[in-house]
Amino acid sequence: MDTNVVLSKQQSPVSKKEKTRMEKILYLSVVGSLMYTSMATQPDITYAFSHLAKYSANPGQTHWMATQHVIHYLNGT
Repeated sequence: MDTNVVLSKQQSPVSKKEKTRMEKILYLSVVGSLMYTSMATQPDITYAFSHLAKYSANPGQTHWMATQHVIHYLNGT
């Protein structure tokens, strides 16, 4: 995970438009895939996975971008 990115609950969507946009993104599915990956093959992403899983109830755009960053890391390793 990028050390310069600070995730918090304040970054969760509050407006109806933001919530509708985030409902179309399969955040929970991707975080679940990261969980499997961290347990089966890549234990180095366990911290990133656990940090991203905290926001699975109401993820925001920043949380999604951080998730994509982890996926890009996995593609590169």
